[in-house]
Amino acid sequence: MIMLLKLKQPIVIITITLFSLLGMQAQKAFNLSSVNYAEMTDVQLQQLYKQALAKGYSQSDLLNAAKAQGLSAKEIAAISNRFSTINTSRTTSNSRLNNENTRLRPVYKDTTNYFLDKKSDIFGFDVFKSKSLLTFQSNLNIPTPADYILGPGDKLFIDVYGQSEANYQPEVSPEGAVILENFGPIQVSGLTVTAATKRIENSLAKVYQGITGNKKNTFLTVSVGKSRSIKVNVVGQVSLPGTYTFSAFNTVYNALYVAGGFTEKATLRAIKVYRNNKLISKVDVYKFLTAGDASADVRLENNDLILVSPYTNRITLNGEVKIEGRFELNQNESLQDLLNYASGFTENAYTKAIKVTRVVDGELMVADINQDQFEIFTPKAGDVFEVGKVLERYKNRVIVKGAVYRPGVYAITKGLGVKDLIIKTAGLKQDALTARALIVRTNKDLTTSTISFNLKDVMAGKIKDIQLQQEDVLTVLSKNELKEDFYIEISGAINLPGIYPYSKGMRLKDLILVAGGYNESATGAKVEITRSVADSNGDKSKLADVIVADLTKDFNTSNDDNNALLFPFDHITVRKNPNFHDKEFASVEGQVYYPGQYAIKSKHEKISDLLKRSGGINAYAYIEGATLIRRTEFYKTQTSVDKQVAVLEALKDNLTITKDSLTESETERLFRIKRDLKRLAVNNPDNKKLMKYADNDVIYYNLEKKDTLRSVKFNGYAKDSLSNRLLLENEKREATESIGINLKEIIEHPGSISDLLILQGDILSIPIKLETVRLRGELLHPSTVRYQKNKSLKYYIDNAGGFENRAKKSKTYVIYPNGEIRRTKKILFFNAYPKVKPGSEIIVPLKPKRNSVGVAGIAGITSGIATLVLAISQIKF
Repeated sequence: MIMLLKLKQPIVIITITLFSLLGMQAQKAFNLSSVNYAEMTDVQLQQLYKQALAKGYSQSDLLNAAKAQGLSAKEIAAISNRFSTINTSRTTSNSRLNNENTRLRPVYKDTTNYFLDKKSDIFGFDVFKSKSLLTFQSNLNIPTPADYILGPGDKLFIDVYGQSEANYQPEVSPEGAVILENFGPIQVSGLTVTAATKRIENSLAKVYQGITGNKKNTFLTVSVGKSRSIKVNVVGQVSLPGTYTFSAFNTVYNALYVAGGFTEKATLRAIKVYRNNKLISKVDVYKFLTAGDASADVRLENNDLILVSPYTNRITLNGEVKIEGRFELNQNESLQDLLNYASGFTENAYTKAIKVTRVVDGELMVADINQDQFEIFTPKAGDVFEVGKVLERYKNRVIVKGAVYRPGVYAITKGLGVKDLIIKTAGLKQDALTARALIVRTNKDLTTSTISFNLKDVMAGKIKDIQLQQEDVLTVLSKNELKEDFYIEISGAINLPGIYPYSKGMRLKDLILVAGGYNESATGAKVEITRSVADSNGDKSKLADVIVADLTKDFNTSNDDNNALLFPFDHITVRKNPNFHDKEFASVEGQVYYPGQYAIKSKHEKISDLLKRSGGINAYAYIEGATLIRRTEFYKTQTSVDKQVAVLEALKDNLTITKDSLTESETERLFRIKRDLKRLAVNNPDNKKLMKYADNDVIYYNLEKKDTLRSVKFNGYAKDSLSNRLLLENEKREATESIGINLKEIIEHPGSISDLLILQGDILSIPIKLETVRLRGELLHPSTVRYQKNKSLKYYIDNAGGFENRAKKSKTYVIYPNGEIRRTKKILFFNAYPKVKPGSEIIVPLKPKRNSVGVAGIAGITSGIATLVLAISQIKF
């Protein structure tokens, strides 16, 4: 039973709809499971509620936390009602003042049923649940219904207007009367608003003479401001049975919604409403759900009783109906009524018969109900009806496949033959093989037979036409499908290498033109045509014929004698001009006057030449820390296709982004760029950069420029330590490597052995002068310290607290700023540590772990030696 506190004013019942459980922070702050709500005073409960609001939580959050902590539904409902009561009493004084200035009725909200989230296949089960999109919360600000019956507690608004004006706001007393100043009590309890208006009008006519008679000049209206509270009992198969306090405007449906809806055992066909021990209404929810009939949803009065009894006749309907589930039928309803409640059959339903499973004499029995029996067959409790699906087979189908203009499914008619069917398909294609066609026929035992015939003779009438049968499949073969598609392939120094369709009569220059022409590095000389060997003339070692052609790069002349005729499956290779060289670049960064990228002018250019072109070192350069970053064999070079994509995208970027409008020539050029990008995407499906151009609508965006070359950058310790920069992630470490150089000697002696040749992608990095030394490894306090001139490595070790116990002192090494490494040497019994320079990094490694031999290990070794000695002693020499 839900707890309600009696107040002088009507109780506001608050509805809270559950959405989803919040984080359990609310539970930690308000542990509701440890509170005895029965003994908790309203003041304590109100204080708990205030604390929740202060922390940003709502009443719903508190109730959610209570549910998560295992409180029962009854306990949660009690908490909810007490919260509602407290909120009502807290706002009563304010509401009295506010209501004096408004004619809107105070909003009544329903109790929560947020925890009733069970799903069910019962038809109509969810209609009064809070999770349903339907809401049956009462709307109190509707016009006062003319049939509303007044009672004690109703607050009325009486307006007199016209020649005379007055306003009264009386409340119906417990005795059923309203008292108007200068008029005395007027009995209105038990009257409708219309009847009460007439009675009040008659009483006021004593003073306002124009309010009655034939010549009325004064008028009167009566409306209900704040309706009285009523108590309604909801019992039976509802989720929260109990006594509820409502506004008198509420109906049966409002009460069922507040009570949480039905349980699975409830009837939806005969909900009874009792008033003064008499049945006044029987509610059939199915009428509301299927026909929108809410005539039985009567307005409630004080002490009304709503009884929801258990169901009596429930039937299950499955299969090809629009609404599957369990339905409740009245005794006089038929199978057709059941189908109507389910909104009828689906499009794929087999409607000629429905299977029913029924319990007869303690056993299950199956029966078929034919279509003409739907309206007379009476379902019984427990029946399970199954609506089947139409068979996936055709009654009058033939299928045509192959070289016809309209292949597909056709209806078979009486006397339909092959010739007539071909005419229906709009005729044969030009590549149709007319010498032979096939019909695959399905036999009665579902095996198949094949009928082959001369299609040309049938179409010409030379042989008798073949009559088709149901499910025959006519296949007209294509000449092109009987042979491999001819293609031709081109690769090398060409703009659009790839595979192209072969056409008879195609020549070498034709293919080069189709493939976008020569690229800038191509030569017309030594073009190779590789052709498959059909007949090796007895030479089994021969793999292919290779034809070499010397072509001109001029396409304006047709007098090229070497413009060879091509054959299917030829592979053409266009060579690169041996005198053509791609532009190569190296970079200088750091402390030089003109850092940046420089083109390599010759194969003999060295570091000193590059340094001279960059203006030389400035006053802040630390030449001892200079290093050369060079690509390794693992560096991923840009492919010719990637270069083409980059160039085309740069051109497209220039045309589409920097121009507001394009000229005719620019528009044409943009079209060619998009076409070339699309063709490259088709010919290079594995290239990820081209994937975005594979679709018809080419969407352009700039290439993400990634500098894989500059994997190591020496600008002091601002970015990272030298060791960390050398120990890069696998991909970058494999792509580049650091080469230690003696820049001082290179500057003083250009062309010396230290002056290395510059290669493509080299980076000469000259850092700013470094004034620190970094210590890492097995030290008590690894740190970075200021460089002290002429101080030994031991001095810096002492500054870091000295060696750890497990430090491998003899393996200590120094990494110099230019990437060179020096290790500790052994002189007699002493360690000779390497010299420390500015920017160096001292690394102290860890001693390897030793596998100590325990007692068991020593015993095993001793036993093994003793056994060996015994064995030797037994040998006779």
